[in-house]
Amino acid sequence: MRFQFTLQTLLLSAVVIWSSMAAFGPGGLLLAAIILAVVAYLRRSERMWRDTAIVGVILLCGLCLLALVLSVLDFPEPFRRAACVNNLRQIVLAMHNYRHDYGCFPPAYIADSNGKPMHSWRVLILPYLEEKALYQAYDFSEPWDGPSNRKLAQEQPYEYRCPTSDSRRGGSPRTDYVAVSGPKTAWANERAIKVQEIPDGASNTIILVEIADSDINWMEPRDLSFEEAVRGSGVSSHHPRGNGYFYHDTLVVNVALADGRVQTLPQGLPSEVLEALLTIDGGETVDIEYCANQVAPPRLNWTNCFAVVALVVSVLLLLLRPRRKVPQGPQSLGVESQ
Repeated sequence: MRFQFTLQTLLLSAVVIWSSMAAFGPGGLLLAAIILAVVAYLRRSERMWRDTAIVGVILLCGLCLLALVLSVLDFPEPFRRAACVNNLRQIVLAMHNYRHDYGCFPPAYIADSNGKPMHSWRVLILPYLEEKALYQAYDFSEPWDGPSNRKLAQEQPYEYRCPTSDSRRGGSPRTDYVAVSGPKTAWANERAIKVQEIPDGASNTIILVEIADSDINWMEPRDLSFEEAVRGSGVSSHHPRGNGYFYHDTLVVNVALADGRVQTLPQGLPSEVLEALLTIDGGETVDIEYCANQVAPPRLNWTNCFAVVALVVSVLLLLLRPRRKVPQGPQSLGVESQ
């Protein structure tokens, strides 16, 4: 009987630890330790045990309040997303300053005599991002990954990194912002275009997009192809539309328009809508504000919901399970089983 009782306690304690970690991540281990310590303390005496019903209700309310706070607050992500939007604004502003000096946007890349891409547009606009020293250190006589230029990879301007993605990959020199290149787009490969060459209108044409988990070095003369973008696997991010603990929210992606504005769109737009926004002369009429509001409803996060319920129930069972007294005897005098 003593073994069954102890096994029940161990099982409930294991459920508390598992559910706490499932609900709150690695920090849940500390929460579980605190909960189990409080439960053990409350059950030390008969008087304390009689009050555990009240304590249990208070603890239950506290856990529910904590879960509620987590459901509406995610402190880092809103700031990361705002920083991401600001980075895109700075990049597109630099592109327009480049256009002011040269009469056209920068080309997607500069090629060598054989037509092989050598230098990216991200390098060309460095002086307009207050990175003149980095621009002057870049050697245009060798490829972007040549012996001298390779040393500059770790000096990546912060404007080319989205803080949300950067927090996941540990600061590697990869860019989160790319052009969508191709003959139908605002980036006609090595040919620079003018605003006047966008018949669909600069306010209705995407010129830069986010890309999640990019493998593109910020100096590399490589971007997203038109085909990659419209098939839905390219234009992407890690930004949730809202902050949800009990639900999975729709992901949104930031894009920059040719007129300099930054717009947030739901990830996974239909390919025909993306194609209309990426082409410069398709003749389509797309209401980008309408597209921005076309988001799918959130879905319940069943894992977190179940974990919180399991945590609450297991804590209450530990607190309120009947106490079993050990018969008084020579070796058990004054000892109570937990």
